[in-house]
Amino acid sequence: EALMAEVAAASPTGLGIGALAAWLRSTFLRVRCGKSPATYAAAFPLTDGGTSVNVGVEQRQIQMQPPCPRQHHPLLAAEGPDVDRFIELLCACELSKLESACLIQRRQDGVGGCVFYATALGEAACRCGVRVDTVRQFLAAEAPRDMQGVLSLLSSSPDFEDARPKQGQRAQLREWAQKSVRWTAKGPVDTAGKKVHVLLQLALGDPPRPQLPWDLKAQQRQLLIRSDVQLHLLVEIFKCRRQGVPLAWALLLRKCLKKRLWEDSPMEVRQLPNIGDTNAQRLQAAGMGTLAGLAAGDPRQVELACGRRPPFGNDLQAKVRALPRLALRLAHEGGARASVRIDVANDGVVSGLDGI
Repeated sequence: EALMAEVAAASPTGLGIGALAAWLRSTFLRVRCGKSPATYAAAFPLTDGGTSVNVGVEQRQIQMQPPCPRQHHPLLAAEGPDVDRFIELLCACELSKLESACLIQRRQDGVGGCVFYATALGEAACRCGVRVDTVRQFLAAEAPRDMQGVLSLLSSSPDFEDARPKQGQRAQLREWAQKSVRWTAKGPVDTAGKKVHVLLQLALGDPPRPQLPWDLKAQQRQLLIRSDVQLHLLVEIFKCRRQGVPLAWALLLRKCLKKRLWEDSPMEVRQLPNIGDTNAQRLQAAGMGTLAGLAAGDPRQVELACGRRPPFGNDLQAKVRALPRLALRLAHEGGARASVRIDVANDGVVSGLDGI
């Protein structure tokens, strides 16, 4: 990830492998390798195979460095650890992994060498702070067909490995997985992916919903924050592959997680300020659970349902009416041409944008 950040910082100019190896030698890694060569030889055996990654219509075979036998490892040489050689091989190996994950690309520099620069996906991964293993898993996975598939792919991310269920949490998580979520699951909740799958769905559920203990509630908040950046990366992947259906589902799930409610929730008012679970239930019981119902309702009835004083109802309705109301119309004009019109209506004023 650190090497990826250096390449991304130098884009679009790019960096050669010599410059990257020199930067790696300037880090504290060189000192640590010299003091504990056996430890780092075991941690970085410099062995890996080729990797094939399909991005859009392009497929490449990236060959890694040949396997380095343990007895020939630069850090285990008979004459002493060759730290500089180890760093060069490590840099080449890690660059090949990044290239196989389509995070970087190489081009000729005009003097017989090559430079590496970050792809759009690589820059997005750096901005999001996502691990390379997560990117490789997302790329290798089959394209999801619906929102459930996107959520399952997100939950299986290696970035969530630290969210493994504790022994005292498994019984409660299993009960919630069977009764309190949209997509129920049978069997024990014994992996980090299953736990993340349950906690994210609980965050989107309508009240009344299960009350989480303080530790699970804090972990759920962290998962929601980390899910947003990983969904941003998934969106970039689907864009690169021109996969419209999973892209639409990923965008919709990301919006749901930001607002913490499902897209078909009857309590749309939960996303408004000063409206918690209790007031949302009261407004729904009064027939004003949706944004349209709240905007058309009587402000005095809003205040009566929420137990607030005027002008609380008028202020809340003003916030709802200030939201942009979008309407999209697509018309086929024959052949490969289509016209798109987007209308934005607020307070009786309608403006439109046309495009081909």
